[in-house]
Amino acid sequence: MNRRGIILFSLVIFCLILSSPVWGEFKLTPSISIREEYDDNIFLTADNEKGDFITSIYPSISLGYTSNLLTLSLDYGVNFRFYLHNSDQNETDLTNTQRAKLDSTVSLYRDIFFIKVFDEYARVPIDVRKQTAINNQFVNMTDSNHFLVNPYILYPLSGTLQAKAGYSYENVWYKDKAGDDLQSHLMTIGLIKEFSPKLSTSLFYTYSINNYKITEDYDRQDIVFGMNYQLTEKFSLQGSFGYAWLNYKEAEDYNSDIWSIDAKYLLTEKVSVGAGYSQNFMNSVDQGTYKNDGAAAFITWQGSVPVTLRGFMQKSDYIIENREDKSTGVSLSGDIPLTPKLTAKITGLYTYYKFSPEEGNVNPEEEKANRYGVGITFDYAIRITTISIGYIHDLNDSNIEQNDYRDNRFSVGARFTL
Repeated sequence: MNRRGIILFSLVIFCLILSSPVWGEFKLTPSISIREEYDDNIFLTADNEKGDFITSIYPSISLGYTSNLLTLSLDYGVNFRFYLHNSDQNETDLTNTQRAKLDSTVSLYRDIFFIKVFDEYARVPIDVRKQTAINNQFVNMTDSNHFLVNPYILYPLSGTLQAKAGYSYENVWYKDKAGDDLQSHLMTIGLIKEFSPKLSTSLFYTYSINNYKITEDYDRQDIVFGMNYQLTEKFSLQGSFGYAWLNYKEAEDYNSDIWSIDAKYLLTEKVSVGAGYSQNFMNSVDQGTYKNDGAAAFITWQGSVPVTLRGFMQKSDYIIENREDKSTGVSLSGDIPLTPKLTAKITGLYTYYKFSPEEGNVNPEEEKANRYGVGITFDYAIRITTISIGYIHDLNDSNIEQNDYRDNRFSVGARFTL
């Protein structure tokens, strides 16, 4: 499944052929980015840090197409990286450098029968317990391809009631041998009821077959009731409640309620706040399925200096592995327009982690870690060119000394967009 590029482009061509008799809105944006960076700890080690100069060349293309039969978006690029003193880390061939994302939905019959296709080739972190840093491309990272095809029927039973039925095939592949590849088949059926322009509900049953490369296979059944409610022009509420049954082939079955709630309120024309909580099952890269409990709250200011502040909490209980991860943190992002052409972009992230001891670990104590990440980038835009200068700092402070690391990165680059 790692040669996804050919399949991805074949799907694009297929969708475009299907829509060729119909006029639609088409947008094509090619670009190329060139960046020079100095990283003083490219391997994110606790000591004996090694620094290097890294040259990145990233040509890419963005395509969008919209018609009454088809919506399609595609982003594709190749990120070539050259290390001055560590040439064994160079990334120059297509299999190691491509990044792609395709998302399309085509209506094959009278707005009743649809096919959704999603395909993303990206680099993702392997294990949250190990080193992570913004823009570090190889420490605790692996190439991943996530492919999904979903034919479904949306059939109107009345003016306010619809029936939906569909099938999804999902394939998740990881390049690293520790990655737990997944193939999944999911069948779904349900009803969607609109009571008013402000209130709609749904009731769905799903059955899935999940086959993993490493961890235990299982079948899953869900029954979920959902609701979308626009209480006022400023206040909206979304929620769902249901139950999930996980039936393992060779392990003990696991059942639990699953639910979520999200609320958003517009305080003023420029300030919005929101909060949410969810409990569901998710798939990790290398440790199988886990039960995830998460809460988050945010405040966004969309004024002359757009800023978003977000707080979050998360607990992950792994079903097969004897492992529990907890995290609490806050993030900040904002754009500061200094002049009509010059913008400063700031990012900040703090996370406090608690990791339960793992069986066979040389450190049988609970790990507690404070992770910090801050960055600032200055972008100067002129016509088709954006020139950037940036700095990023990452720090991990753990009670297990060998897991500490610090990283500083300085960069300068330019992006040319046609």
